Amino acid sequence: MMPKLISWNVRGLNEVSKMLGVRHLLRGWGANLVCLQETKMEFISRAVIRSLWGERSSRISVFGVIRGFRRRDGFRWMFTRVYGPNSDDSRVGLWDELTGMRAWWNLPTCIGGDFNVIRFPSERSSGGSLTRAMEEFSDFIRENLLVDLSMIGGDYTWSSNRDRPILSRTDRFLICGEWESKYSDVTQRRLGRVYSDHFPIMLSGNRRGGGRRPFRFEKMWLKKLKVFKGDLKKWNEEVVGNVNYNKNQCLSEIDELDRREESQGLTGEENERHRVLKEEMERLVEMEEINWRHKSRVTWLKEGDKCTKFFHRVANSNRRNNSITVLEVDGVTYEEPQGEFLSEPLSGVI
Repeated sequence: MMPKLISWNVRGLNEVSKMLGVRHLLRGWGANLVCLQETKMEFISRAVIRSLWGERSSRISVFGVIRGFRRRDGFRWMFTRVYGPNSDDSRVGLWDELTGMRAWWNLPTCIGGDFNVIRFPSERSSGGSLTRAMEEFSDFIRENLLVDLSMIGGDYTWSSNRDRPILSRTDRFLICGEWESKYSDVTQRRLGRVYSDHFPIMLSGNRRGGGRRPFRFEKMWLKKLKVFKGDLKKWNEEVVGNVNYNKNQCLSEIDELDRREESQGLTGEENERHRVLKEEMERLVEMEEINWRHKSRVTWLKEGDKCTKFFHRVANSNRRNNSITVLEVDGVTYEEPQGEFLSEPLSGVI
């Protein structure tokens, strides 16, 4: 199975609410490698990385090159993160540097990020003519035998966020021939745009698994709160249990509006709906955070400090501590089978 990569120009991570939202999106996407541009943070520590991505984050590169990845199947490759300069003259140096790094490491290569340049006039909604910068970008791709995959989910990756926006495709992944041969089902996909004027993009296989997580009750709820079973189930599905589903629905509608903005523009009513959906995303993310905080019963931490697996560990620990596996009454020991909790009432004993 090929790795899943995310690249996203987030346009700042200094706001707590924005970092929280980005964190939930990254964890929902379940990427193996995440590449963020324009965090606008002076220093990014390993603790910040873990708070965004969880315990899986094991390797950090401030220069944008991570080399020597080895998959379980033995395939070793190199990833290069790009945040391209706006100056055409500086960009020439970028192509030379990327070419030199690929030759030096001599590994199958994937390059991704915000290149700050397009390849063709068609990659900008306002059109225009072919420029020297575009030709140099295409020359770099051809000379290094890289593959520029088509973008699924939309034609552009950046929006000016105006009533009549200018759109362009400045973000992309480029892969070498070895990558394409190794992972024949590789695709590049544009994700929903929230929190930034750039769309996140994903490089992954085209197999799409997963699905809606089924709802499950705790056994003790059914016994001790049987009279409220119907109301509790409805409340959990509509308010708590469906948070992740509602987030996905919200992102799906945002994505649909983004596509419509590309093809025909948005009406005033649709622009307002787009704004409301982004606010709804923030509300859902906050609700999920508070829900985990409640489960862990750790009230001395801020709501934005769910980071890594801490809250999950505490919630699971509480569940284990609240279970009864052995009970002694009047010298008689009652024990449940191993692996099950004593949740049924002991009739005739107590």
